[in-house]
Formats: sequence, C-alpha cells, structure tokens
Amino acid sequence: MASPVNTELKVKGVCYDYLNTAECARMDCKFTHIPPTVPYMDSHCHLDLMMTWKPKLSFSDIPQVPHFKGAISNFCFPKAWRLMDELAHPKVWFTIGVHPKDAPLFDSHQLELASLMKKPKVVAIGECGLDYFHGHTTRLRVLQKEVFDKQATLAHDAGKPLVIHCRDAERDAFEIARKCLSSNHKIHLHCFSSSVDDMWMWMNHFPNLKVGFTNLVTWEKSRVKNAVSAVKSAPLDKILLETDAPHFVPANLDVRGVGMEHMASSTGKCSHPGHALNVAKRIADLKSVKIRDVMTVTTENCKFIYNLQ
Repeated sequence: MASPVNTELKVKGVCYDYLNTAECARMDCKFTHIPPTVPYMDSHCHLDLMMTWKPKLSFSDIPQVPHFKGAISNFCFPKAWRLMDELAHPKVWFTIGVHPKDAPLFDSHQLELASLMKKPKVVAIGECGLDYFHGHTTRLRVLQKEVFDKQATLAHDAGKPLVIHCRDAERDAFEIARKCLSSNHKIHLHCFSSSVDDMWMWMNHFPNLKVGFTNLVTWEKSRVKNAVSAVKSAPLDKILLETDAPHFVPANLDVRGVGMEHMASSTGKCSHPGHALNVAKRIADLKSVKIRDVMTVTTENCKFIYNLQ
C-alpha cells in the first residue's frame, strides 16, 4: 500500500535524478552529483512516532537511495517500547531510555528498561536528560534531574553510550553527566541548539562526545541562530546528522503553515530518516566543504559513537 505521506527526497542544490538513479541526462547540470558510494546515516530518529502518528510512515516508506546506510531509532517513551520488535530491520539500531517529559514514569518502567537494554540491537541509553522548556515547576525539574542521574549511571555501569536531550538546562545536565560518567564515555548530545560556549564546555570535558544537528539548521528562525553558530564552530569529526523524525521538516520542502517541529496530518508532511541528507547539505554550505565529506565523516562519527561495524 502506498504511503499517504510524500516521501520524496529532495535536497537543495543536489541533482535529484542522479541522487535517485545515479544517472543524469543533462549535459549542463549545475547541481551536485553525489556518487552512490558516499554513505550517510541518521543518528537520531523516532520510528515509533512515525509508525503511530497520523499520517503513518514506516521504515519501508523511506527513500532507499544507495547512500543511505541506516538509522538509530530512539525509544524514549515507555508506552511505545512494545513496538521495538515490529520495527526490526537490518538498517535500524535502537536506543532505550525515558525522555525527560516522561520522567514521572521512570520508576514504574525501570525493570522493563533494564531488560530491553540487553537486546542485541539496543546500542545506547536514551534519549534522556533535562528539558526545562517543558519542565516549568521546581518539582518537575528536581524529578528530571533524579531520573537523568539514574539513566546516566545506568549507561556508565552498562558501558553503553548515552544520548542526551538538553533544552534550557545546559549547566545542570553537564554537572550530572560529569558526576555520573567518566570523561571518556561516549555521548551523543542530541539536537543541539544552545550556545557555542556550551558546546565547547561539553566537548572539552568529554573528548568522545559528538554533537547532533537536525534540519532545524535549514530554517530561518530565532532558535536556529545558536545551532548555526555551533555548526560553524564544531570540527566536522564532532558532528552527527540527525532528523529527529518525524520532527523538523527540511526548510526546502513545501511546508507552508506547518510548524517546523511538527508533523502535519492535514498536508501529509513530516520528516523521515532520509532527510538527514538535507542536514548534510546545509552543514556543507555553512562550513564551505563538500557534501560528500560531511556525509563520509559523520557516518564514521555515528559508527564510532554506537560501536557499529
């Protein structure tokens, strides 16, 4: 059955024909031709949300261009953990954790979390962390810190990488991570949109940390400014491509009237793991490097963080 969602993979400045078929009939094509041997990965998405929101989108609906080598799907909402086996695929790996928005659910799901993290394709703990944007009260913030501390300790004890969600709480999240983890622990700092100084605070203390950027950087909005500055400052070998799918639709797609962080049932627009290529193109432009270099290096970064072959 055809997907109700438009899943075309279009990247500004990249030849659509060559991307999809490795052929281009235009002798004077002015767009970038990316060789099919150049890989890329989505280091952070939510296949469970894609599968359960409306309109639904499965992994098989994602454009399978030769370049796309796989995705890390974060299962951070306990109510969706049951879907993990249904989403098994050779190109998909999982993380397991409790998002700060679901911090009140942690204690009742702690045993299930400990069991699921033993599955062979579960490669990390998270996403977990602090979200003061959504955690307004002192009570919620205290609870989020307690739950993040427990999950960071779990990652340390299990020797698994940690995926950190941090919004408006950089210093508190950093202090917890520094307390619970060794300085060489592998960390994925997810969907970074804080200051350049905050980014370097993390990278200087945790040399094995990588910073994830989404299609947020393709948009012209106030929250984007920090992320764009961080992309320009971060060494390429510290960067991960993310979609956070189904969130963050690339700006070059027609999403008039659609919030950049949200999927739109009315228009059939959402992001998917293939759109990590849009992030790669924007990073290449911001850093004045070739997109193939961004794709290659960030793929190696993803493999390093998640211990993939």
